[in-house]
This record gives sequence, C-alpha cells and structure tokens, in this order.
Amino acid sequence: GSGDVEIHEVIIEAVKEGNILQTLVFSREVLDLGAKRMLEYQTSGILKLYDFYFQTEKLIGQNTELAASCRLSPNTAIITGRRYLAVQSQIDSFRIRVSAESFGNRFTVESSIDATLYESIIDYHLPVKGNWYVAAAANPHSHHRWATNEEFALDLIQLGENGIFYRNKGSALSDHYCFGKEIFAVAEGKVVRVIDDFDDNEMLLQRDDETDDEFEQRAADYQTEILKNNPYQAAGNYIVIRHGESEYSFYAHLKNRSIRVSEGDDVKAKQLIAQIGNSGNSTGPHLHFQLSEGPDLLYSRALPIKFCNVENLVGRSDRHLQSGDLIITVEEHSD
Repeated sequence: GSGDVEIHEVIIEAVKEGNILQTLVFSREVLDLGAKRMLEYQTSGILKLYDFYFQTEKLIGQNTELAASCRLSPNTAIITGRRYLAVQSQIDSFRIRVSAESFGNRFTVESSIDATLYESIIDYHLPVKGNWYVAAAANPHSHHRWATNEEFALDLIQLGENGIFYRNKGSALSDHYCFGKEIFAVAEGKVVRVIDDFDDNEMLLQRDDETDDEFEQRAADYQTEILKNNPYQAAGNYIVIRHGESEYSFYAHLKNRSIRVSEGDDVKAKQLIAQIGNSGNSTGPHLHFQLSEGPDLLYSRALPIKFCNVENLVGRSDRHLQSGDLIITVEEHSD
C-alpha cells in the first residue's frame, strides 16, 4: 500500500566514549518471527491478558496496530524481545540504526538513546533476617527479567539442612521453612497501599500424587483464571511503601492477617511489617520483593536495588543480587 516501509535490519550498538562495546543485530528473519509471535498473542487474547507484562500500549500508543511482518503500513509497528546486550562497564548510549526500503529506495535511519546507571541514594536493608536463597532475580533467564513491571524483583526463600526449601513432602504450608517468617521495611517511608483480603493458598502447593508437568499446568491454569478476573489478585496480600519522591517498595504474597501496618502509617527502617505467606498465585511460600518508580504494582517500572546489610556467600556483596545467590544479613553496629 501507499507509504509502506520494508524493514531489512535493525542494529543496536552499546557505545562508550565513541567506541562500540557490543552490537546486537535484528535480522529480517528475527523481526518477522517477533512480529508473527506478537500478532498471535494479540489474536489469542494473551496480549490483553498480560497487558501489564508486555505494556504494548505504552510502547506504541493506542492508535498503532501490530504488523504481521517486516512490511509496515502507516500506523503499524513491530515488537520483538528476549534479546539483550551484556557489557562489563557502564556505557554512554545505545545507537540504533534501521535499514529499510520504501518505493524501491533503500535508506538508513539512525538515532541514539542515552544510557544511565540507576543508583538510589537511599540505604536499603534486606526485608528479611538471617540466611536466604535468591530463587529469582533479574538474570536473563528469570521469569522476572522480561516483565517491565517486575524486571528487578526478587523471590526470597529459605533452605533447610536438607538443601531444599521444605521439610517432609512440602505439601503443607507449615512444611516450608520461610512460611511465617518476619518481613521488615527496607527503609523509612509512608505506607501507601495495604491489601489483606486473601487466604494463604495451600491448594497451589504440589501434591504427592502429581508430576512436575501436571503441577505446572495446574498452576498455570489457576494463574490464567486470576488474570482474567483481576490481575492485581496475583500479588495476594501486599504492602506498598513510598520512600522519597519516586521509589516504592513492594512486599507480596504475604500471610493472611499478618500485616502490622495500615495505609498512611509512617514506618521506620527495619520495622516489622508482616510475615511471609502464600497468598495470590504463589506456588510456595516466599517473599516477592521489588523496588519500583511508582505505587501501581502492575504498571510502574521496576528499579534495580542494592542492600547495605547483605553478605553474599557465593559472589561479590557489592553487586546486585542474582538468581542462585546465597545471602545472609550482617549485623549493623552504631557508632
């Protein structure tokens, strides 16, 4: 049609002081595959169901449609993802070059985006005490990393002497070592949201008589029903605390009737606020914790966070936590 543009290639370069540190190439084949996949998600309803995950409206606006391939008509767009750049030092910018064709003419469009390293000026404390295992963080393979609203979130659990996170068969909430463990405010702030409407869900624990595949399918079906009804229910019982102007801490899947703060309360750093539970779509007791730029659990962008009182037993203690880390809170001494 009139005004159609054929995309041949998209190149993204990580640039530092004029030098290219890494290059990511989206070939025509990769772009076509991404376009096809996202259109299938839209047609099947997955895109709408997981709107908070993909946030396509934020990316392309309300009046733009998804294209089926690299051939873009007016007011259409391609979305593709799950590819990343990994560099060892802070970069200055991302340079983006798009090679395209229209009316038989080849051309290249170039743009750049400044790259910034986000570091909070607030001293944050780990919201739990003792020894913990980071079951999920912001690693590329994590289920958190590819969702804008939770890409830097942490799932924290405790391991027993048996090396796993539950005693007996794990089919009861009380079998799980971290169930009922105390949760503390990561810094001083004001409580802006409290939800305590949900029971702890024992039915989402794996049963003795089901395989891993059967359990995963049952959990997925349950989660789909939650998202169809109200996606905010996936968090179960939760607390949101504002710290400064644009940093909010989230504590999710909390134990029913364990929350000790109310909306509007001022809290101190390390103040006891709740206990770990298994509410919402949680398939086992754990603390889902994250820092975000706004109070909305689903539509605020997640922020990276470091803690001032953590010793990492398997890596550097001054870096961001990663999936698989074993950590312990360190005692803090006042002068």
